[in-house]
Amino acid sequence: MNAAAGYEPGARDGSAGLLQSIETSLEDLRSLITCRICVRPLYEPYTIECGHTFCYSCLRQWFDRDRTKKTCPDCRSDVIRQPAPAYLVGLLYQNASTVTDLLFRYEK
Repeated sequence: MNAAAGYEPGARDGSAGLLQSIETSLEDLRSLITCRICVRPLYEPYTIECGHTFCYSCLRQWFDRDRTKKTCPDCRSDVIRQPAPAYLVGLLYQNASTVTDLLFRYEK
């Protein structure tokens, strides 16, 4: 047993609670990296000035509806500045997907 970590490799005693906690945290993360327009994981995420993030293609379609006044699809605040790529959000999604895959392998 690794006393510093409190974990013995291969031991599964008490791991069900830990896995449940990790899965809950991943669900919370998943909700943060989901586009509120298409309700799928963010693809090519872009953030607008109010702080909300959407898929680039979803945002373009939203803005194409009314070319005279652009608003946030979520909070309806005016969008004046050009949306910016949200690279960190994309990396979060990739990491969450990797962790989820590892969890499912561990549970089997």
